[in-house]
Amino acid sequence: MTWWQGARESATEWLTDHWLELGTLGALAYPSLTQYLKLPLLLLLIASALSAVLVVTVVIVWIIDGRDRRLGISHGIEHATIALLERLIRFGLGGFATPDSFVVRIPRESVHLLWRERVRDAAQRAIDQLAAGDRQLAYTPDCSTNWFAERAILCVCVFAFCAFAYVVSAPPHVGVLAVATAIWFARALGHVLGIALQWWVTVHTRWASVRIVDVEVGEGKDDHAGTYEFRVRLDIVPRPG
Repeated sequence: MTWWQGARESATEWLTDHWLELGTLGALAYPSLTQYLKLPLLLLLIASALSAVLVVTVVIVWIIDGRDRRLGISHGIEHATIALLERLIRFGLGGFATPDSFVVRIPRESVHLLWRERVRDAAQRAIDQLAAGDRQLAYTPDCSTNWFAERAILCVCVFAFCAFAYVVSAPPHVGVLAVATAIWFARALGHVLGIALQWWVTVHTRWASVRIVDVEVGEGKDDHAGTYEFRVRLDIVPRPG
């Protein structure tokens, strides 16, 4: 992936993530447009409520499935491996973890010869560095945990700020300002809560032993077409207690 392609992808992602904030600022600048935001704001409230329920469900599942800590250990190694690979590829990396493996997605145009060996090497270095105490590699703001946390806080903030605007009978544009403020709070606090959830729930960086069993390579499908998926299979022995 070239610099221009990566920058374009980042800009598109930013606009997609921030369309509501941009629309809110437009409504503040032109109050006559406020009425057109009623439906998007209603959909935001519904989506936020569902997101909050989803966050609680995900946390419960992680706690139940993570009792032997293998999922959290694999998750942390996945983060650390991607962090090391980002020194070679700046854009387009992604992944997910299971109790006995993790997957790293790499854009097709960035994959060259010997990438299977490079992924294995990055995974081994991630394991070694985490074992040596360099645990910051295991925590990242790009984790889905942060995404869920941000939307949970967004739900709380939007309802709180909109309820306040309703109680004091604020004019419509003040209600829109309340939503913009709620979004800002969610962005700021979501990162903090997301990292905290990674630290306490979804990521573990201590184990008795971890060994790489194999690295499998396949092409991404559906939403991830145009990528190669490198599945790193692990033999994890959690630390007792």
